[in-house]
Amino acid sequence: MSTIDHNKETHEVSRVFTSNAQQTTTVADGETIIELNDVTIRFNKNNLKVDNLKEYFIRLVTKQLMFQEFIALRNINLQIKKGEAWGFVGTNGAGKSTLLKVVSRILKPSMGSVKVSGTVAALIELGAGIDPQLTARENIFLNGTLLGYSKEFIESKFDEIVEFSELQEFLDSPVKNFSSGMKTRLAFSIATAVEPDILIADEILAVGDLKFRKKCNAKMDEMLKGGTTLLYVSHNIASVKKQCSKAMWLDHGNIIMVGDSAKVCDAFQKEMESPVPIILGGARDGGPVDPDTVMEPVINTLADAEIIADAAKKAAAEAEKKAASAKKTAAAAAKKAEAAKKAAEEAEKKAEEMAEAENHDKVEAGAETESGKADASAESNPAEEKTETANVDNKAVNVDNEAEKPQE
Repeated sequence: MSTIDHNKETHEVSRVFTSNAQQTTTVADGETIIELNDVTIRFNKNNLKVDNLKEYFIRLVTKQLMFQEFIALRNINLQIKKGEAWGFVGTNGAGKSTLLKVVSRILKPSMGSVKVSGTVAALIELGAGIDPQLTARENIFLNGTLLGYSKEFIESKFDEIVEFSELQEFLDSPVKNFSSGMKTRLAFSIATAVEPDILIADEILAVGDLKFRKKCNAKMDEMLKGGTTLLYVSHNIASVKKQCSKAMWLDHGNIIMVGDSAKVCDAFQKEMESPVPIILGGARDGGPVDPDTVMEPVINTLADAEIIADAAKKAAAEAEKKAASAKKTAAAAAKKAEAAKKAAEEAEKKAEEMAEAENHDKVEAGAETESGKADASAESNPAEEKTETANVDNKAVNVDNEAEKPQE
């Protein structure tokens, strides 16, 4: 039976997950863990306002109930190996979240096939699986159950979840009173209580504070080192570059580019900053673009040329403005440096004066000490002279007494 190792504790999969889907046999490192073949997702977009069943059935019977087909994903082919970190970039509505929902088994593709092996922990929508009326303590068990964790496993990891979320003081408070960041802490802590084979994070860390984001990134790095596969969606391009080694750029359900995360993110960022389309302007042949291809803005009409020229003028004006600002900043910095230099010279001069004054005081103190010693020595000399005179007189008396003694 397969096992999951987490924090040096080994748990049997059947005791961790209650869902049969989550008990899928894990794959070895380097083998394909996610495989999508020609995956297409279609939705029916209804532009009619039908707000009651009577009108709905009337339109249905009279064949007036019309839907417009909306394709969220079109012919997506992707293979992800165990242990890889993939980032997905694109504008809003590009199909990033839809793709992750397909991998999470939330959505079933209209066409194509999806094969996912191993356990999945999905953080797709903020607050998904969290009941605002329940307390944080109750939601740990509820959300853990929805993720497929067994009650026994949740109880064994309860203290660890609470410690990581840093919500000790709010365990018995309703989640409806929590901020978005607090909900994110709770959801991320529950989802990462066990190291899954696949971790899916869809912009969920965008609302967290800087300290907790660093903590979550460190946790994800630790999980990646342990062999977890990461699927990461974020509008923070720098975060995608740092966290992922590979990336996919989606636009209106189509794959635009797949490859090294730095190259894909740079191409996407260049496209977004360009005044006219580059890759999305018809330069590609309909399939994914090679990340190593150097592409420039497409100029098809006079209007495109005028837009590019206008953008170039604006960029030049902005550059001149920045240069002037930098020049002013440099001048101000030079002025501050000169003032600091003068202040340092004055401080050094004052320090020298204080040192000279201190030496002068020491010299005067030494002279006064020597003078005091001399005076004390002079005062003690008369007493010594008196003592010597007395000694001489005593000796003279002794001599006289010896002379007066009768001789035998």
